[in-house]
Amino acid sequence: MKHKLLITFIIVVIMLVFVACVPTEDVDDKAVDSALEEFSEEELTELANIPEDSGTLVGEAKATLRSNLQAKINSDPTLTNVKSAVLRSKAQFMLKEIGRSPIVIAEERDYVEEAVREFYNMRDDEEITDEFAKSVDFIWVRQRPLISVEGKIEKYSNLDFLKLGRDELEDLTGLQNLTKITKLHLDKNQISDISELAQLKTLEYLILDENNVTDISALVGLNKLVTLSLKDNLIVSIPGSGWDMPVLNDLDLRGNLLSEETCALLESTEFAQQFGENTNLLSDC
Repeated sequence: MKHKLLITFIIVVIMLVFVACVPTEDVDDKAVDSALEEFSEEELTELANIPEDSGTLVGEAKATLRSNLQAKINSDPTLTNVKSAVLRSKAQFMLKEIGRSPIVIAEERDYVEEAVREFYNMRDDEEITDEFAKSVDFIWVRQRPLISVEGKIEKYSNLDFLKLGRDELEDLTGLQNLTKITKLHLDKNQISDISELAQLKTLEYLILDENNVTDISALVGLNKLVTLSLKDNLIVSIPGSGWDMPVLNDLDLRGNLLSEETCALLESTEFAQQFGENTNLLSDC
């Protein structure tokens, strides 16, 4: 028995030595780790495509991403022997692509319907009839790869409150049919075109923080808005006229790329007259 254990031990040692001696690709580990540090624990878990309720440790999510990232770098000959700063920049981009790749190849799922079933405690085999859909006034899709809501949201025509934050959303087609909605949260997505929102005349609260919005002209006619938050987008200029928002309390434009001309406009009396006396305008000007 002792001899068998000794032989097993020797074999294991030989295997470990062999693995240690195998040459590895020239991957800048420090740059990879540095890229990973750019993401929060929540983002790492999300990028690794691990459900938030799975109990998986963030360390495992980080390890998954690290493995995928190294494989990406090793497969790209242009990344060998490059400076850490360049590799880190590429690594950050790759991590995001790795995190989003399952969206493209995964089987299409209706995350809106799943959110409705969860919130209203419905069984998976229970039908969501048109009549029931019209009674739904609240939907919150949380951290799901929901690139578009087209064909998924239209039947909930009496929605009052819709939250689609951190959902990778890009396309707002379908939202224009929610003509009774008053609260819409679309923060932390990938939205650039917001033209569909021009039809939502009942909106009172609109949150569009941390997207890729550049043009906000579609919003000037939403005169029932009380709160309009556009923080951390790519806005350079805004319409100088057409803003008829007498009840607007907060207009937040911080974290954008506002030009000097736009800052001058925001500080002008003519611009202020298009809003109510209590409008609180926030910007980096």
